Amino acid sequence: MKEKPLLFILLLSISLAFGQKRVIDSLNQLMRNTNNDTMRLVISERLSFEWLNSNSDSSLLYADQYLKLSEKLEYRMNEADALRLAAFNYTYTGNYPRALEKLYRALKTCPDKREDNK
Repeated sequence: MKEKPLLFILLLSISLAFGQKRVIDSLNQLMRNTNNDTMRLVISERLSFEWLNSNSDSSLLYADQYLKLSEKLEYRMNEADALRLAAFNYTYTGNYPRALEKLYRALKTCPDKREDNK
């Protein structure tokens, strides 16, 4: 009797793993076919997030690409988001000092609202 729910959970987890791979493949295809930097920025953010649970190296690679595109386009909030995403990845893998370093850099990157009001 206990075997049926266990089998159902196993099948569900396998189907979710195949679904994740399809999303990654679709995003990679979009990345190859676009020349728009803003679109590449959005896709690299999604790819970094999708790879987070299965391949930390790929996730960090796309987070770095996201960061470089954000710096190139001078999108400060996206720079901070890319650093946050990298920090989350480092936290996930247990590299807490590197995660704190990234979060501190993200904090310094964010524009200060108080300076705008002066």
